[in-house]
Amino acid sequence: MASGRMQYLSTALNRLTEFSFVINNDPQDWEREGNPCYDRPAKNLYLLHGLTGIDTDWLWGGGNAHQAAKRFNLNIFMPTCGNNFYLDRPGKGNAYGSFVGAEFVDYTRRTFGLSAARADTLVGGLSMGGFGALHTAFAYPETFSGCIALSSANPTEPAAPDGSDNPLDRYDLAFHREVFGPDGDLRATEKNPKVRLDRLLETGRPLPRLYVACGTEDELIWINRRYRDHFQPRLAEFRYEEGPGIHSWDFWTEYLFRGLRWMLEETSQ
Repeated sequence: MASGRMQYLSTALNRLTEFSFVINNDPQDWEREGNPCYDRPAKNLYLLHGLTGIDTDWLWGGGNAHQAAKRFNLNIFMPTCGNNFYLDRPGKGNAYGSFVGAEFVDYTRRTFGLSAARADTLVGGLSMGGFGALHTAFAYPETFSGCIALSSANPTEPAAPDGSDNPLDRYDLAFHREVFGPDGDLRATEKNPKVRLDRLLETGRPLPRLYVACGTEDELIWINRRYRDHFQPRLAEFRYEEGPGIHSWDFWTEYLFRGLRWMLEETSQ
């Protein structure tokens, strides 16, 4: 297995950007034996970090990218996108959505000689990265065949059922205006993954297979239940799971594996 960190000059971000990678290029015979994931070539997973995170989170910061790559025969690529929710916004160098959904995928495919098949390309993430994974999968449905969204945030949601604020409202107004644009009801814009999916359904374009999970003690559980209620009747290939856990790596590691197991072993491409 090869792993490390690289830089390249991104056009979308107008700067050098860093990413981490794990390439499952030398699995041992004992790792292959009895594992159906090795009956096919490696697939490629793009994993997105959460708010305040960086690309190395999934590699060294608590995640288990190495173990996931071996267990499920994956190549895994992890970009750095700051606290930008993986969205495009005006201004040169602010095309974070286009970066993660198109440019970064194309760059890694060319650099590492990866399959360009939709069936071989997945996206996932945690918290802000879960939001980003949903938004990216719905914005680029011809690229990504599957999406794993863990403890996903959604800044476009209003107050929780108990009347408490969305946790992301703790960030100041200037932050929200910079990332999401002028004041207004974001629920009705394509910045909301639920709106993205509804508009995608109107086009007849392919739909990703979707796995969503959140811990029952996570302060974002109500957001993820709203995702569940919206996605369940609209997607034929959808699974939602929740279980004991807070907003932590213990939960994300376990449920990343559960999501990959469902997506790559229990159902077929």
